Amino acid sequence: GTFNTPVQGLYKFSVSYGDDRSGPEGIIVKKNGDHVFDIEGASYSWMFSLDKDDTITLFNVANINFGRRGDDGIMHLYFTGQLI
Repeated sequence: GTFNTPVQGLYKFSVSYGDDRSGPEGIIVKKNGDHVFDIEGASYSWMFSLDKDDTITLFNVANINFGRRGDDGIMHLYFTGQLI
């Protein structure tokens, strides 16, 4: 997922992901294309002070096909960003 900031300010982000039967595989968080940190848990929240038109992108390390049923169950990814 990608979040584009409409205005400058402090933003709170949350992500939750995994499947019906097992834990998550790993997500990389990028700001304007630059690697910022990795998420290893099933859910995580953080805040960034951002400028207008900055982008926050989640990169799926394991190339998991979210939203589809496979051998490991249904994968889900919830990603939100909001201006504080």
